[in-house]
Parts: sequence; structure tokens; C-alpha cells
Amino acid sequence: MVLTFQAMTTFYQLKYFMNMIAMAWFIVCVLYLLSDNHKFKNIILLCAACLIVVIVHSRPSTLLLAAGFSVPLIYPYITANGTRTALLTLTKYAIPPLIIGAALTMLFNYIRFDSVFEFGVNYQISMFDTKLQGRVISYSIFSDFIYHTFIEPFELNKTFPFFHLQQAQYADFGFYHYLNSRGGLNAFPAIYFVLAACFLLKDFNFKKISLSLLGWITCTVTIAVLITIFAVYTKIGMYILYNTEFNWILMLFGFMAIFAILPRKFASPASIAFLGLFIFICLKTIAISVLLPFDFDVLRDANPDFYLTIQYAFQPFHY
Repeated sequence: MVLTFQAMTTFYQLKYFMNMIAMAWFIVCVLYLLSDNHKFKNIILLCAACLIVVIVHSRPSTLLLAAGFSVPLIYPYITANGTRTALLTLTKYAIPPLIIGAALTMLFNYIRFDSVFEFGVNYQISMFDTKLQGRVISYSIFSDFIYHTFIEPFELNKTFPFFHLQQAQYADFGFYHYLNSRGGLNAFPAIYFVLAACFLLKDFNFKKISLSLLGWITCTVTIAVLITIFAVYTKIGMYILYNTEFNWILMLFGFMAIFAILPRKFASPASIAFLGLFIFICLKTIAISVLLPFDFDVLRDANPDFYLTIQYAFQPFHY
């Protein structure tokens, strides 16, 4: 929702949408390849390879995220289909589009930016020269990263939309550091569902598709997300967009882990309480996600009548 309402009036977020869509379909394709359904698997594998190219084109930094999800599944895929068959299939349907996509991407980057590895980060229109921006890694940066990424809460008050992004500026870091419209992952309660993966780590076996493997994949995806956010933070700074573009995938794997450990029958008081807590966390996360976009000036300026209508619905006695 945060991304959706911002993208109503700007093109800046379109690459985030493209990346999220490509990543979601990539996850679907990979999971389909590991299923017992053998129809169209070669075509799905081809699509998965093409989606990796789209992921790199839209947000190159998220390639690590795709790798964190797919790399642990390569060996189970080879084991399930036989080494010879799997390697031949990968060679025919996955490697060619990856090579072609990489070649075209590097050619485009070289023609436009004079470097095969430059995706335009150092040429973006901004208030400062990005090419002169260094990457500073220190203890203070790491501690601030932990706070702004995970802990920093939203500001709560009685004014619509009730949840407000942090806008406070802090002391100079000694170099340009972007801190604006922030909120930590902790502010979205459903993010804690990823902890359910810890209950799936028993009897781990690389050769078998199992709930244990799902738990380890959730761990590798989480690590990949943290590394990617840290890389963005040390280069640019923190903005709610840099968190929301990743929290959805953590929530997705968290939901998968939760549904894997949910009891099939809610007979005991403990299981009923667990279900109630699960529903409450989901509803609270949905409420935050729906209300938070109304805290952006972009939405208020783009469609003030709509904003006032929604505000009146939530605060009819405010006027």
C-alpha cells in the first residue's frame, strides 16, 4: 500500500513494482518446479530464468535476495529429477536466457553509462553528486542501521492517519546520509512471523523437499534481505521505501512457516490462543499498511478531496 499510493503520481516507484512482481512470479515458478506436477516444467524454468533478468534490470541489489531463495533449492531439484536430466534441462532452458540477458544488460549499461556494471546509481538526479558519495562502514553506522531498520517505531497520535512516519533528523554523519520518512521493520507486526522458521529446522536434509528446508530457506532469505538493506543504508541512508520493498517477502516466508506449524485442529486452549494472536497480528499489520500511505504529502497533494473523504470517515467529529 505504501508503494501503491506513492506511485500514483511518480514514476520513481515503477521499478519497485516491477521488481516485486518479477520476484513474486520467480518464487511461484521455482516452487512449481519443485512440485510433483510435471506439466510445462521446461517452460516454467525458462520463465524463471527470464524473470531473473527482469529482477536485475529493475533492482540489481535484489539479485542477492533471489539467490538466497533459489540457490538452496538447486541441489534438491537435481536430486529429485536425476543429475543428468536436471543438468541437461538447466543447460537447455535456464542458462541460455541468463547468458543472453546478462550480455544485453552489460551492453546497455556500457552504451549508456560507459561501464558494464553501472546501472545508473551514480547518475541519478539528486541534490548531491552520487559519484562522490563514499560508503562508510563503522560501529556508529551499524548501530544506527539496527535502530532505523528494525526498532524505530511510527509516531502515534490522535490525528488521521494515526500512524505517522518518523521525520526527525539526526546529527551529521560526516557525509551525506538520507534519513527521511522512516519506520522500522518492527513497526509491521507480521514481520515476526519469520521467527516461526526456527521451529522448522529439525531433521534438515538437503536432498529432500521438506518443511525443514523451508525453514532454512527462510533463514537464507532473511540474511539476504539484511545484507541488501545494509548495503543500501551505508550508501544512501534510510527511507520507508527501502524497508517496504523487502518486508513483503519476509512476511510471505513467515506466513509459509506459520501455516506449516499451525495445528490442524484447534482443540486446546493454547492452540486457540495462538490462532487468535495470529489473526490479531494480521489485522493490525493490515490496518497499518492501509492507513500509513495517507501520511504522505504525495497523496494529499495529488487528490485532496479523496484524502479529506477518507479522513472524515475515520474522524467524523474532527471538523
